[in-house]
Amino acid sequence: SRHSIENMIVRVRAPSGMARVEVSEMDTVRTLFDKVSTLLGEDNFALLDLRSRPLAASSQSLAAMGFRNGDMLTVRLRQSESSAAAAAAAVLADRVDDVDLQLEKQSGVVERPRDAQLCHHGDTQKCIHCVPLEPFDPQVLATTDIKFLSFHSYLRKLNSGADRGKFTSLEDLRCRVVECPGHAPWPAGICTKCQPSAVYLKRQEYRHVDYVQFRNKSSLETLIDFWRRTGQQRFGILFGRYEEYTQVPLGIQAVVHYIYEPPQTPQAEGLHFADDPSFDKIVRTAAEALQLQPVGWIFTDLDPLDARAGTVKCNRYISDDGSSALFTAEEMLHAAVFQNKFPNSVLKKYAPRGFFGSKFVTVVVSSDDDNMISLKGYQVSNQGMALSRDNCLLPTAGFPGLMFVKKSTNEQYVPDVFYVEKDEYKNEITRTARPCFPVEYLMISFPCGSAIDSAEEEGRRFPAENRNAQSLAELKRYLGPSRAGRTVKQFSNFHVLSYLVTDSTFESLWPSLPQLFAAVSAKDQKALDRWLKTGHWQTVELLMESS
Repeated sequence: SRHSIENMIVRVRAPSGMARVEVSEMDTVRTLFDKVSTLLGEDNFALLDLRSRPLAASSQSLAAMGFRNGDMLTVRLRQSESSAAAAAAAVLADRVDDVDLQLEKQSGVVERPRDAQLCHHGDTQKCIHCVPLEPFDPQVLATTDIKFLSFHSYLRKLNSGADRGKFTSLEDLRCRVVECPGHAPWPAGICTKCQPSAVYLKRQEYRHVDYVQFRNKSSLETLIDFWRRTGQQRFGILFGRYEEYTQVPLGIQAVVHYIYEPPQTPQAEGLHFADDPSFDKIVRTAAEALQLQPVGWIFTDLDPLDARAGTVKCNRYISDDGSSALFTAEEMLHAAVFQNKFPNSVLKKYAPRGFFGSKFVTVVVSSDDDNMISLKGYQVSNQGMALSRDNCLLPTAGFPGLMFVKKSTNEQYVPDVFYVEKDEYKNEITRTARPCFPVEYLMISFPCGSAIDSAEEEGRRFPAENRNAQSLAELKRYLGPSRAGRTVKQFSNFHVLSYLVTDSTFESLWPSLPQLFAAVSAKDQKALDRWLKTGHWQTVELLMESS
């Protein structure tokens, strides 16, 4: 007799709770994914089996995959690509940062003082004991305790050989099959021209940013205070500038001026991103008027230990089994999305495409070893950016310190990935990265710090975005009651400008805002005074008086 098709129930454990999905044994895994997507209202997620292995959305039937009635799957939501990152990429795509042009002109050599015991020459002479060293020299790294070369030191290293870098070119790793006219597309055909090479992971020896400096402490405290009041996590986009960092030879630091908080759903654990239709407008107007750009993102991961003492649990450390990590696999993948959307523009003599890596940083607000709130800075290596961009990696459920490498399917070819580790005898052993490998192979770290607010900064605070705190009453308090006291400094505040740009209350003011941005950008008080006399702004003054 013909075999009858049976229906089955698949249980799904999602962040919002348990659910049941009705399917038939002949439905494909792709169909199951579609039904779960409809149930969640979310299409960016992974399904994990009981062994925490991710399922591929293939065309195989559930029966062929061994599914039975009552099986349970776990939903792991992935961080969606932020519209903030996508919008800003177009704005910043073809512009080499000023700091790169400045460092390009510098020699970068590290001067050494005359050694009283080893140098037997005059003060104006040099010998091997006091001659200046190149910034990439191992002696410089050893004496300054620098773990990573700065990016421009790395460029000097590439151009230091006998050929002076004539045959050196910075190219991004390719981890996907490209179209090849000589045969049918994958999986029907593949050749050495279109097949990506195997990836051998190695710890990156350089970093694009060497330090993150928060220009004022109040922006950080505003973000952390949200957790203190609600117990829920918060994230924001860092707006600032890239500047020279003199503590590292040819170093670069990201100087953060403001933290913009996009729309988000607060949660006690994890982050939930929402679309931000205003971000592109803010980047093109408020940020450009202040000569600022997105330089990174920041998020809190805090768990209270003793509320009276102000201590927090230390949940981030390196464990041998991958059950904990300084920078988790899921966070790393989202950071890679941001970094791919904010590529680092370089001179085309180094990279023909004009891009290589990214300066976009990740700052984690968490606990240190003494259970005090601290800042930790990270980036994903260029190899990690490429593997993430080409959709080769997934986080590993229950093991945040391990990254999962996908297997090749009919829909996608995934190259082999290997990494090298040392055994107990210090011998280097090459291991396959499938199914998982430690996230440290893709991680780059750097220090962070903040300055103390000046009295002027303390008096110029305006509420952050998307907290239901920005209002006409707040704007009146910030600007002061006197119309005659309006200054360029008052309007040179990112949060004030973004409020004027995005709030519909000021829709009639929008046509005149370019005049305000020009006055702020030029620090021109007379131009601001002319704008303040326009009918558009006078209407706002009347609204503030009645608020």
